[in-house]
Amino acid sequence: MKRIANLSNKLYEGGEAEIFQLSQGLLAKIYKPVVDKVSKLEKIKHLLGIQLPINCSYPQDILVDDNDTFIGFSMKELKGEVISKLSNRKHIRISSISKKDIARLLVNFYQLLQEIHNKQIFIGDLNDNNVLYIGTSAYFIDVDSWHLPQFPCTAINPLFADPLSNSNVYTKETDSYAYATLAFKALTRIHPFGGVYGDMSILDRIQHRITVFNKDVIIPPTVDGWEFLSPLLLNSFKEIFEKDSRETIDLSVFARDALFCSEHGDYYHGYNRCPLCFDATLIPIKSGIVGVNQQLIVSNSNIKQILNDNCWLMLD
Repeated sequence: MKRIANLSNKLYEGGEAEIFQLSQGLLAKIYKPVVDKVSKLEKIKHLLGIQLPINCSYPQDILVDDNDTFIGFSMKELKGEVISKLSNRKHIRISSISKKDIARLLVNFYQLLQEIHNKQIFIGDLNDNNVLYIGTSAYFIDVDSWHLPQFPCTAINPLFADPLSNSNVYTKETDSYAYATLAFKALTRIHPFGGVYGDMSILDRIQHRITVFNKDVIIPPTVDGWEFLSPLLLNSFKEIFEKDSRETIDLSVFARDALFCSEHGDYYHGYNRCPLCFDATLIPIKSGIVGVNQQLIVSNSNIKQILNDNCWLMLD
């Protein structure tokens, strides 16, 4: 426990707390009066007793004021960027970040998420503004908002919330859904339910499963699209967002085997040549079994071109 007074170097301010520079490499998170400090103190004490991965900015000490009243906690300072910046074309260009870099980052991020799940802790409010990245490494902030058995997560970003989940029930599956949303947005620069579909809001579209894959959704011209993703990976995203599968998005093969297109200056995977340059002769090169519909099962190695979800040209 550490007594704190006269903090002046405020760095950030959120809805429930302010962040101050406490010392070199150390921050102070000071809760606002609206926060239930009794329950927060108990949660911080609980987190102090858990050994968390080093890539998490977890509580290091309890902070009190001159009257020994709990006001917040200290935590390690992280200087990375929020993952939401990967959806910004200018940021990507200036930072020279490729699709393969993003895939490697997301693979490392998922491994970190698994470490946390192994401790029976779930993030709950997992979104691209409470995860930082430095290079291809991911770092968690807002650890005090995580979902613990005794201390449930009380607020969540609805754009990353699993539509199958009941209120205040967070599991590996709800985190997996949020991860898939975050991953798709980072890779394509659009939320899986982004774009414009009449006057329907994005939250209503999430409930009705009207994704960017719907032919009637208008996609902004600044979006890269998703043609660079392999048919298998693209199908996994569709299964999650349109058909309520809760499979885990596996980007490890993309991160390892993606090929570089010098024409577009970025990576693609699953085809023998860049699908953006040669969209008339697409030949997926990774074999696997995928379903065109319930009656027909085909091998990826025989697909010549995907016209739409229900019409794929085949090689003899």
